[in-house]
Amino acid sequence: MSAQQLDHNVPWPQRWGIYLREMFQPGSRLLFATLTSLGLGWGVLADQDATALTFDGRLLLASGSLFLILLYYRLCDEFKDLDTDREFFPDRPLPSGRVLLTDLRAMQLTATGLGFGLNLLWPLAPLAFACLWVYAWLMGKWFFLPELIGGNRLLAFVTHGPISLVGSYYVMALYLQPGQALFSLQSALLALWFALPGFSWEVARKTRAPQHEARGYQIYSSMLGYRGAAALPPLFALVELAIGIWLSQQLSLPGWFIPALSLVSLAYLLPFGRFMAAPERFEAWLKPASEAYTGLLLVMLPLALGLSHTVQWSF
Repeated sequence: MSAQQLDHNVPWPQRWGIYLREMFQPGSRLLFATLTSLGLGWGVLADQDATALTFDGRLLLASGSLFLILLYYRLCDEFKDLDTDREFFPDRPLPSGRVLLTDLRAMQLTATGLGFGLNLLWPLAPLAFACLWVYAWLMGKWFFLPELIGGNRLLAFVTHGPISLVGSYYVMALYLQPGQALFSLQSALLALWFALPGFSWEVARKTRAPQHEARGYQIYSSMLGYRGAAALPPLFALVELAIGIWLSQQLSLPGWFIPALSLVSLAYLLPFGRFMAAPERFEAWLKPASEAYTGLLLVMLPLALGLSHTVQWSF
């Protein structure tokens, strides 16, 4: 009996659990969505010179919506990458048969229904959420250019990466005052603050030493060379540092913020420099370094905002 036949005898909640546990990790994604929403929302409130930064229902709406969008486009990737996964990652839940295509379609529909349901029940920014979902849907269709974008990792990065910026603008739209412009230098820099670490992580996890690249599997180092690919995350980190310095002045952040950010940025550059010198030896450092860097930056801005402003619980 095949694995696919065996999984028909496994209850669908168990199959969903297998997928979520192995491929999505809901706890870490929910934490990411919550910290991102908190930092963006408080950044908008601080820019408004609000009397207090609040924990309120907007945080729940933003976090829940981002979480569902993260799930939706992760599921889109399963359909897009099925042939590649069968060849290079046969033990993953879908190619191994432990999860069915019908399970993933049902999860997509569930995520879509819950996302639109939340934003229609609490219509603070339904148009912004619709734009976010449409962008994720277009990503799932390779923007109707599957041969062009699907066959080029760099084009996929350029076209898919902006989903994090669109998501940030959705969150900020929830916190706007009547008449306040959504698109401004401040909002652009806040969106980039939360997007750039994700860009760094994306490149780092698909950068390998030449000896470890798999023939036929396109990654950034196979296109740019291992040194070229390894140069991108430090470049993003330097831009992030410049944005942090600017935000510190504009949002009246505590004095420790810039020195702490500088130390984190410097520490993040080190594994990439070591990798450029000895790629095979230090390849394993890149992904965990990027995860630690991303986690620290997700925490730093909300923490700095909370310590420099009055915070209220407003549920």
